[in-house]
Amino acid sequence: MPRHLPRSSRTRFPKNDLRKAAEESLTLRSDDIKPVINQKGVDMRIGLDMVSLSLKKLSSLIVLVTGDSDFVPAMKFARREGAQVFLVTLGHGVKEPMRHHADVVISSDTAEWFGQLNATKTIIV
Repeated sequence: MPRHLPRSSRTRFPKNDLRKAAEESLTLRSDDIKPVINQKGVDMRIGLDMVSLSLKKLSSLIVLVTGDSDFVPAMKFARREGAQVFLVTLGHGVKEPMRHHADVVISSDTAEWFGQLNATKTIIV
């Protein structure tokens, strides 16, 4: 459990190594905290989910909302396993292999896509 630092301390972080600083000498300010946001492996995990769902026959339809051609191998695999792949580009340009390996390509913008989704009122599980 982290301990709170005393408010009376106004010493800055040592730039070289925080482990050498005494706990009583540290004061955190909002400027000292820099969020590190990255999406490592997100595409890989989505691709693995597509493969897993189609391989285990848990889904016969996969709707992929992207323009990223990194998904082509997962799309090919899912289709070989019998799943239909719908590609929704939301108006973004996609490379030809993405279009080639999708059963259906929906290239409308976001508002049109959600409008079409609400109009059909069909839920596919």
